[in-house]
Amino acid sequence: MMTKIGYRQADDQKSVYFIPAYLCFIVFGILVALNKPAITMSTVLISILAAFLFAILVIFLLSLAFKLANPNLMTEGEGQVIKRAVSTGMSFMIPFTVLAVLADVVLGWDAVMPFASAAVMTAGASAGMEVMKAGVQGIKNVLLPTFLSFIISTSWMILVGFLP
Repeated sequence: MMTKIGYRQADDQKSVYFIPAYLCFIVFGILVALNKPAITMSTVLISILAAFLFAILVIFLLSLAFKLANPNLMTEGEGQVIKRAVSTGMSFMIPFTVLAVLADVVLGWDAVMPFASAAVMTAGASAGMEVMKAGVQGIKNVLLPTFLSFIISTSWMILVGFLP
């Protein structure tokens, strides 16, 4: 049986794995800002801040969805399953981010939104699969995060339209 300190250490270690997700959203924010007609430093900073805040919101909403759908996972120690699943699912954003950068920089395409949408959808569905891989049964663990990712992806596209 682990002590509280052991959980805190494990919790700190697992929180590091959200950094790639934050970086992916920040890269998407930078690419969005660079594809605006008038590029200013304030535009880039606003896009980076909006993308970072959106990343925090996405991670929070996915974690909350799993917590509400699986209240039995909230016992001491098993709450880490959700955190690990969401962080692993969010790591599936990395290939889409790399492809978005290559498409923008190398090919000159303004294709950030399709890659960002695909990244968010894949991350949500992958997080659901990770929860099921951990032994939690139920199709709700795939359908709920996929539907939530669809809403998040649509919201991201709308948000980008309002950025300066």
